[in-house]
Amino acid sequence: MPELKAVYHVSEQVEVSNAKPYVILASSTDSGGSPWKGLRYPIEVILYVDKASPEQLNTTAESIKKTLNNQLLEDEATNKWLTFYPQQSTYDVVDDEKQAIKRTLNFSAVIPRPLTVESPVTSDGWLSAIVAWTQDLLGKEWSIYSGVWPLQPSVPAVMWRVSEMDITPKGTSSFEIQKRLTAFIQGVDSNQEHAALLQLLEALGTSTRLPMDEADRRYLNVSEPKVNTKVTADGYTNQGEGPLTVTLSGRTNRQPAGTEGPLMQFVHYESNLR
Repeated sequence: MPELKAVYHVSEQVEVSNAKPYVILASSTDSGGSPWKGLRYPIEVILYVDKASPEQLNTTAESIKKTLNNQLLEDEATNKWLTFYPQQSTYDVVDDEKQAIKRTLNFSAVIPRPLTVESPVTSDGWLSAIVAWTQDLLGKEWSIYSGVWPLQPSVPAVMWRVSEMDITPKGTSSFEIQKRLTAFIQGVDSNQEHAALLQLLEALGTSTRLPMDEADRRYLNVSEPKVNTKVTADGYTNQGEGPLTVTLSGRTNRQPAGTEGPLMQFVHYESNLR
């Protein structure tokens, strides 16, 4: 960024005579995370501008956000990738000692951590079904991923994964499986992401069934499509879900066809009632 005169680490000594504007970087410890989300580090970017030029705060801060927002950067020393997401909280403080006004910008630096090798989840037929359905809906312009993001996804893209599963007995011969699926969306800008989100929500809201195997006339029931409003800047809710969720359900036999279980020989019952 040509606006900045220097970038310092929080451990470095910065003198009052140092040319402004400059930033000081301070990072916290690893906050943990899931295999899908990766490891997350909160990072403070502290911007200093001269007290005599407070108008530089807004312009330089916006430039920093645009430069770092959603950028995938490689650390050559560790061969790890970092993606930065700006958070909402910022605050300004007058620093008389440095004859400056400082603004603290909060970012999350996410290190993607794939499960093993970068490959789609193909063992779950329900994921494969909604991936194919989404591809037909959004068109070839979009890349649709199953289960996990690659480190460098094509944009625009949608990634579906299973966030919850449940089983409910239905009589003596079958049970119903329910899977809550969540979608993550990456577009070229927020307008494209919003348009895709609405298109998916409307299509799921008007669909009662989703084809799983049309040749065998197998379908999944669609229910409870909804937009998650409490999504943070990095695209996740506190429960690890994306901006869109939907519940799919389907019945299956309690015992696969063609297999025989043990036969009951007799039943003995003795009442204790008097």
